[in-house]
Amino acid sequence: MKPNKNGRRFSLKSPIVIAALFSKGQREFRYPLLLITSADSVTEGKVVFSVSKKKFKRAVDRNRVKRQMRAVYFSVVREPIQANRALIYVGNELTSSIAIANALKALLKG
Repeated sequence: MKPNKNGRRFSLKSPIVIAALFSKGQREFRYPLLLITSADSVTEGKVVFSVSKKKFKRAVDRNRVKRQMRAVYFSVVREPIQANRALIYVGNELTSSIAIANALKALLKG
């Protein structure tokens, strides 16, 4: 089994840090994604991916969208970031990876 270089090392899992990110972070929106960024003296930033259970009742659909977001995010962001980020899918329906990639590129540029 190959080690996943984008896996646990870049995952944000601390509930305290996630709560601080959601309360104090800067928000940027580009449909279907919401990006929350917080630079709180972090040596190497981490990222959390979220999909609403209210909008996607089936876990299969939520996992599909998260998998798409992870694949797009790690293909676009090559260098380590210096901020914690939350990437939230706010769309109501399943979309293609290309639409997610276009939205993420627009968010990261501006």
